[in-house]
Amino acid sequence: MTHRPSRPLLLFLALAAACRLCGCAASPAPLGRPASALSPEAQRLPWRGMFVTRWDIRSAAGVDQIIDNAASIGVTDLFVQVRGAGDLIYPGPEPLAPHLSSAERTDLLARAISAAHDRGLRVHAWVNVLTFEPSAGPRPSRNIAHPEWILWGEKVPIVSDDGYILMDPAVPEAREHVRGVLTDLLSRYALDGVCLDYLRLPAMSPEDRAAWKSRYDTDAESSAGPPEEWAAAQVDQLAQDLSQAVRDREPGVMLSVVCPKTPEESSRLLQSPASWARERTVDALIVVVPSDLPAVPAELMSRWADLSSTTKLIAALSPADARTPETLRSQWQSLGRRASFAWFTYAGVFESPDPGQPSDPKSSQRRAAQAELLRSSFGPRRPRIESTTIEAAPISSSEEPPPSLDPLGPPPEPSAPPATTPVPQITPDPPSSASDEIPLAPGEIPEAPSDPPPNPEPRP
Repeated sequence: MTHRPSRPLLLFLALAAACRLCGCAASPAPLGRPASALSPEAQRLPWRGMFVTRWDIRSAAGVDQIIDNAASIGVTDLFVQVRGAGDLIYPGPEPLAPHLSSAERTDLLARAISAAHDRGLRVHAWVNVLTFEPSAGPRPSRNIAHPEWILWGEKVPIVSDDGYILMDPAVPEAREHVRGVLTDLLSRYALDGVCLDYLRLPAMSPEDRAAWKSRYDTDAESSAGPPEEWAAAQVDQLAQDLSQAVRDREPGVMLSVVCPKTPEESSRLLQSPASWARERTVDALIVVVPSDLPAVPAELMSRWADLSSTTKLIAALSPADARTPETLRSQWQSLGRRASFAWFTYAGVFESPDPGQPSDPKSSQRRAAQAELLRSSFGPRRPRIESTTIEAAPISSSEEPPPSLDPLGPPPEPSAPPATTPVPQITPDPPSSASDEIPLAPGEIPEAPSDPPPNPEPRP
C-alpha cells in the first residue's frame, strides 16, 4: 500500500527547499538558562564577566545591544548595576533612577535577564549597598527620604572617595531596608547572582570615627571596643544580614563582593574579606586589580588566592585604563588561563550612552580595537550544559574542566550533514589526550612555566 505524504508535510518540505534555494538560514535556537553559578561545573570553569553600569541601560534596544555585544566577546557572566545611589533601574521599593524615562514601559532588568539567559549568559544584580545620592556640598539635599540614616562624622556627613553621601551601617532600620531591597529583588527576578559593591567605608579621621561611635555609646554592648574595631564590626554585621537575606530567599544564588586592589586596602576600608570567604558569608571575591600596569602582579593575586581558597576569585580589569589593546592582552595573560576575570566596565569596550564615556576619536578607535581583540580571543559565546545543581562546591585546582566546555577553547570543526538526514547539535566528547591544559585562545601566547609573569613596581 502506498502512503501519500500529508499536506502539512508537503508544505513544510517545500518551504525548507525554498529556504535552501534563497540562502536563508534558520535562527539559532536559544541556549536556555545557563548552569547555576554555584554548580561544580561553573566553579571549575574560568569566568569571563562584564560589568554594566546603570548609565549604560536606557532603553530596550540598548539592552539588546549590550547582550549581543557581551555574547560576541565570550562573556559568561553579566553584572548589571540595578541599584546606584538609593535608586533602581527596575520598578521596586526605591525611586526609579533619574536617567530612565518614565515613558519606557519595558522592565529593562527583566528584559536583560531574559535576553542573557537565551544566549547562555548568567546575570548578577550589581548592588551599591551604602551609597545615597552624590554630595553637592557640606549638607545633604532634601531628596534623601531618611536623613537620619546618613553617616555623619564629627561635623559633616562622611562622603565616599567618588563623592557619594553614605548610609550609616550601624542604624538597624537602614540595614533592614537594604535587606528588604534584596529580598524584593530576588523574589521577582530569576537572577543567578548578587554582587555587593560599596560594602565598605572610606578612610575616616580618628575624630570622625570616635564621633560616629560616640552616638551609640548608650548601648554598652554594641559600642564596645576601639573605634576602628567597632566601625569594622558595623560593616561586617551588614554583610552578615545581607548574606542571610540571600540565603533565606534564594540559596542557589551566588553572592559576591567587590574589594579594592589589596587585602590591606580592603581592611582599611572596613571590609573583612578573609572571614567573609572562610565563613562563606560570600561565594566570590571580586578584586579591582591595578589595570594601568603592563601585567597584574602575580604576588598580589597569590595573596588574594590565599584568602579565597574556599571561594571563587575574580579579577576585575579595566579596559579604559589599559592604554592599548596590547596592554589589555598582557594583563589577562598575566593572570593565567585558569583565572576568572571580568571587564570593568562595558563602556570601556563598547560605545555606550554613558555620559561619562570619552567621545573623542582616539578613545573610540581604542574601544573598537579592544572589542575586536576580545572577539578574536574569546568570542562568541559557546553553549553551556544546563545544570540544576545549586550547591556550592569547593574549588580544586587539580580538577580541570572538560575541554568541550572550556570558554577559551577553539570551537569544534563543523561537519557537513547528509542532505536528507538532520544532524542534532551534540557537544563533542573530550579528547582522549592525557594533557590537563586548557587550550589556548586564538592569538594567545603560550605561557612558559619557567618564566613567571612580571611583577612590576607600581607607578608613583
